[in-house]
Amino acid sequence: MTLVKDSLGKKSQIRASPNQRFIGYKLKNRFHTYEFAQLPALMNYKYYLNIEVGTELLCDVGTDFFELMNKNPNLQFGFANAPADSRTSTKTLFKNYMQFFKTDVSKRRPVGNNLMDFSVKKLRKTGQLKYSTCNFDSNFEIAELSLFRTDSYREFFEHFDNAYGQFYERWTDYNIKSLYISTFVPSDHIFWVDNLGFFDSQDRTVCPANMQSRLDNTCVCDPDVVKESKLLQRVQKKKLMI
Repeated sequence: MTLVKDSLGKKSQIRASPNQRFIGYKLKNRFHTYEFAQLPALMNYKYYLNIEVGTELLCDVGTDFFELMNKNPNLQFGFANAPADSRTSTKTLFKNYMQFFKTDVSKRRPVGNNLMDFSVKKLRKTGQLKYSTCNFDSNFEIAELSLFRTDSYREFFEHFDNAYGQFYERWTDYNIKSLYISTFVPSDHIFWVDNLGFFDSQDRTVCPANMQSRLDNTCVCDPDVVKESKLLQRVQKKKLMI
């Protein structure tokens, strides 16, 4: 609790960092990053679907995501939105990500066929690696629980947890999970739910770009008012759609 109080006192870090001062927000994000998958009540479950409280669906949901994943055992993680985060709230996140690979190098190697270019971009002039700030949004997230119960993910979480960035800065569960998934989960195990529309608690709207998809799913949203990120364009090129 002392750590939490200290983090709230760092006013210099609060600017442009939504929810920086809310203890509940920090603790919720830490819980969703790791502990939720370890709950005894969830041990007999294989998959979960997280929908943020206050989310309003703008399309009919015609897909049984659990059935989809069960029929395609390689699928482990699905997302519907991929927003960029604030650099102000993630100042030291990428530095800690890079430090993770400096210990136990033999075990901590990115998987082949990864999506690292989703989270990490390489500067053309210098070749330096930089955080893209792109994330798989957890406001609508489907995943296989075993993904977050591995020793690999536990070590990754503990590395970031020991840096206290979820308290001293404003790292979120999706910041850490996105870095892990894009680095250590093969791209053909990840899928983008591109036929879903919703309005979330952060006033963000997601709407299918394809008109036939909107008609098929009786969507009540306009894709022209939704700013599609360059990130989603890259995801589309990877052909991750279901």
